[in-house]
Amino acid sequence: DDDDDDDDDDACNAPEGIDPRAIATRDFLTIGETILTEEQIPDEMPRSLDPNCELVEQGEDEVLLLSLRPVLCGEVLAIAPSDHEEYEEVEVDLSTGEMNRIT
Repeated sequence: DDDDDDDDDDACNAPEGIDPRAIATRDFLTIGETILTEEQIPDEMPRSLDPNCELVEQGEDEVLLLSLRPVLCGEVLAIAPSDHEEYEEVEVDLSTGEMNRIT
């Protein structure tokens, strides 16, 4: 049965890499600067206990990703974790975007 072939694989509910849209494409040096607009924001934003950006509702229908501190080109964009959700700790290889679990 082919379904048994996956039994040795580690189950993971997170993608293997960072969505490229969640990596700064240029420097954002001003606090409160718009990094991404709603249609550009990935569905699964990386989370961090030291976030560099936040999601902010603008008007009735728009959500923006704004910088909390200067963000440099190539830096992973991360928002604060929700209080009611659990997250797995990972390190990100910025050269490849690959995530590795911290044990």
